[in-house]
Amino acid sequence: MELRTVLLVAQPGTTEIRLAAERELRRRAWPLAPSPAAADLLILCGPPPIPTPPWLATLHTQLPPPRTLVALHTPDQAATGLLAHPVHLEGQGAEHPAQRPAQRPAEHAEDEGHSEHAAHEEHREHEGPHSEHGEHGGHEDPHSEHGGHGQHGGHGDHGNHGDHGGHAGHHMEGMAERGDDRDGLRLDRWELAYGPGLADWPAGLVLRVVMQGDVVQEAVAGSVDGVPGSGAAYWHEPWLRAARGAEVTCGEAARRRCGARLDSLGRLLAVAGWADQAARARRLRDAVLAATASRPVDPTVLGALSALTRRVRRSRTLRWLTRGLGQLPAARVRALGVSGPAMVAASEGAGDVYDRIRVWLDETDGSTALFTDTGPLPPDSAALPQHPPSAPLLAALPEMLAGAEFACARLVLASLDPDLDDAVPAPAHAHGHPHAPAPAGSGPSHG
Repeated sequence: MELRTVLLVAQPGTTEIRLAAERELRRRAWPLAPSPAAADLLILCGPPPIPTPPWLATLHTQLPPPRTLVALHTPDQAATGLLAHPVHLEGQGAEHPAQRPAQRPAEHAEDEGHSEHAAHEEHREHEGPHSEHGEHGGHEDPHSEHGGHGQHGGHGDHGNHGDHGGHAGHHMEGMAERGDDRDGLRLDRWELAYGPGLADWPAGLVLRVVMQGDVVQEAVAGSVDGVPGSGAAYWHEPWLRAARGAEVTCGEAARRRCGARLDSLGRLLAVAGWADQAARARRLRDAVLAATASRPVDPTVLGALSALTRRVRRSRTLRWLTRGLGQLPAARVRALGVSGPAMVAASEGAGDVYDRIRVWLDETDGSTALFTDTGPLPPDSAALPQHPPSAPLLAALPEMLAGAEFACARLVLASLDPDLDDAVPAPAHAHGHPHAPAPAGSGPSHG
């Protein structure tokens, strides 16, 4: 089997396709690329928008030639062949300004296209500091457990992130300006956009930031342009069916909730650099989601789930890395109408990144007891909120990220894990029901 290095890009509304693609890539042992320049295959979850929007054209041109793009329209296409659906992009037109590298000061010219942090992330992906061989009988060394996380840890020095090129799907156009930073130094201020093409990034999210050095000065969250309305709110789907009178068991809802939490956990652990446990969370996610009432979750999977949540809970380094970071206090939660784990985290603690992780772990553990519950999911457990669950999370992001170093900002975003599927209408083939937002407090809304 030919080995390919893959840049996997999910559009909003394509969660089920993404999950199928990740399973197939893992089966083939095809690695995921840390950046477009390191990939020889771009896999797009969902049909490509026509005409081709700038963000997709940018990603495509950043792949080294010969560039191959495959679009997966359904989950089944992932299993039938990842190379069977090549796409020729239509309507790209003239080069968009975002396709050109942002202008940089001369001292950063040698870093064009591959930042120091991106190279560090690539190294960690293949030689993760959290390897199973470093466990030493369960005794954790707070200085070595997370290896290279000194650059991300605490709230001090996070390494040199002045060059952000390796993170972005594309840059915002614009010139640098000078301004005083938090230490009173005159540093360049750069307007950048981070979005599709970033590993472990919410599907369809574009985060436009003003950076000064490695510090976020301003942030605005939005979505990519040209996204087709072809998706469904996959994580919310059991509750939506129950709200419409369909028979849904509590066990099905519990497995979907557990899968959602493991998906979020895997993304955050990957951002934090704990690659082996991120991969474990995703394998367990797939095993839980594959179970049915007639084919229950294997006991070995349940044991592995318990071991995963126990190990993440006892990680002193992860606690040190995330405690006090990205606080979303209860008063702000109420003002914004935030629901889901972020609301629970604010009511039970400081509402920081660590508290949100802890809520994910609690809900993962609590879901396992209901996996085989064949009782009906009560329709009133799916009362629909006034706003989509992720809209308040996106509204909270600017103030949460302002003043954060870029590595910390990525952890904050991963701990909220906004799901832009909330805003994408369901297709006609998606279980025969129109799209609606997920239930507040009862459904698996991210964040």
